[in-house]
Amino acid sequence: MRPLRFASLWVAVGWLLVAGLVAVSLVTVPVEAPKLPFVDKLAHLVVYLLVMAWFAQIWSSWRALSAHACFLVLLGVALELLQGASGHRSAEAVDAVANAAGVLLGTLTARTPASGLLARLEARLRWPR
Repeated sequence: MRPLRFASLWVAVGWLLVAGLVAVSLVTVPVEAPKLPFVDKLAHLVVYLLVMAWFAQIWSSWRALSAHACFLVLLGVALELLQGASGHRSAEAVDAVANAAGVLLGTLTARTPASGLLARLEARLRWPR
């Protein structure tokens, strides 16, 4: 784990993001959203990238990152299957691929300067120790 003063808070926020992702994935959409080419797939990629990048802010070991990445990929597949079983949404393999691609990109942020954003935020805010 990265040296963060509020690591428990950041982990809790990460799991709230996952809970929000699950809720949005399983809610029944009452009206048909406008169909723009690839926007849906891009949304899947970006959401999973952001959630995984959040966890990359907290965990520095490849073991922890791999565990979170595997969980998110499996969650994305499970949510697609649940959408298909709901009768209200469709399951699309391409959505699961977009989810997995987002997880991969989010994991890669762990080795970029972006991985220290939470640490820099804590330092900048100078919260009491």
